[in-house]
Amino acid sequence: MAPPTWLPTLNSHNQHEICVNVWAENPENHPLQTDPFVWIKTCVTVKFKSDEPTNQRILEGLSWTEGSFTIPFSLLTKPAKFSRLTRTMIDLIYIPFDLSLDCDELSEIIRSTGHSIMQETCRDHYNVLPLTLEISKEVEVPNCEFETWISWYDETITSDPEFETEYSEAISRDRTDEELLYEETRTAATKSSIQELEKLSMDEDGSNSNIDKSYCAICFEELQKHGSKIIRLPCYHMFHGDCVTRWLQESHVCPLCRFALPCLGN
Repeated sequence: MAPPTWLPTLNSHNQHEICVNVWAENPENHPLQTDPFVWIKTCVTVKFKSDEPTNQRILEGLSWTEGSFTIPFSLLTKPAKFSRLTRTMIDLIYIPFDLSLDCDELSEIIRSTGHSIMQETCRDHYNVLPLTLEISKEVEVPNCEFETWISWYDETITSDPEFETEYSEAISRDRTDEELLYEETRTAATKSSIQELEKLSMDEDGSNSNIDKSYCAICFEELQKHGSKIIRLPCYHMFHGDCVTRWLQESHVCPLCRFALPCLGN
C-alpha cells in the first residue's frame, strides 16, 4: 500500500511536544567481546493527537530507526568525554523537526540512564548493554481535523482486515535521507491553484473517453467508479477529485511524478 496520504506534514502544526525516552533491553554477554560497550539504537517517531483533552486517541505517524552507535562502558562515568563522543554520533542522526534540547542534554540523558543501569546490575554477567533512544514528536491537531483521520482509519480497518498491518508497515519502513527531507519540507498547494485544476465529468453511462481506465494512485480504486469526480493535474495525471484535493492540502506535488504546483509560503 502507498504511504498514508491523509496524515499532516511533520511540521504543519505549531502545537507539539518533543519527548525523549531511553530504555534498556536485556544486557548481553558476548564471549569474544573483550571491551565492554553500550550499544545505542535511535528511533524517531511522529504521533498525532487531538487538541481536545477528552479525546485520548493517538494516531501513529511516521516511525523509523536512525542507525546505531557504540560507546565504551568506561565513559559512562566520564560525562565530559561521553558528551564529546555522543555529540558527534547524534549530529549524524537525521531528525526532520526541531528538538527542544541540544546535543549535550540529549547525551546526558543517555549517559545517566546507562550509568544507573550499570550500577543496579551485576556487571560480571554482561559486556554489552543495548539502549534504545526514542525521540518522539507529539503533534496537537484541531479536533475536527483529527476526527476526519480517525474516521478514515477506523472505516478502512473495518472494510479491510489487512489494513492495520499494512498501515504499520507503511509508516515504519526504512526511508532515505531524501524522503525524510521531503517529509520535512512538504508544503500544501495554494487554494487558488487547487481550485483552478481541470475537472473532468462523467458521461451518462458513467464513462469518459478522456479518463484513463485505470486506478487512482492515492486510494487505489478505479477512476471511473460510479459517481466519481476526476481532476487532472497539469502533468496529465488523473485522480479522484476528493483524493487529490486532500493530498494537495498537505503536499503541493503530484503523487506520481512530483510535478510542483504553487505552494504556500512561496
